[in-house]
Amino acid sequence: MLAATAVASLLVRALHLDAPLRTSLSLARKNWSAGTLTRTLNSPQYKGRVDLAEAALRADRQIPGSEDVALVLPPGTDPATEFELWKRTAPLLVPRRVRVVNLPLPEGRGAALVPWSALPEAVRAAGERAP
Repeated sequence: MLAATAVASLLVRALHLDAPLRTSLSLARKNWSAGTLTRTLNSPQYKGRVDLAEAALRADRQIPGSEDVALVLPPGTDPATEFELWKRTAPLLVPRRVRVVNLPLPEGRGAALVPWSALPEAVRAAGERAP
């Protein structure tokens, strides 16, 4: 009896907290009719990192699935930040392997995604740090 009362109270609260079905369907339609960039930018994963989301989507379109990708970060980037940026970009670039490399970047750029084969031979030979 007590369990049934608890479940009933949870169901009543859930019905009051959820949006009406019509609103839910409208939001779902808007989300899926939006473009890939809009859906990506609206995901919590890329909140505040528009440049990274655009770079990841661009790399996904331009780099073949069989080629690895280098996530180029400026020298001296904190390892926790490297891991966070890797964690944000890797899911969008599957099946490619994303490798982290520290190289100087042009002023104003915090990160870049390039094909692994486009890196200088010395950098590729040295390898990368796994996040």
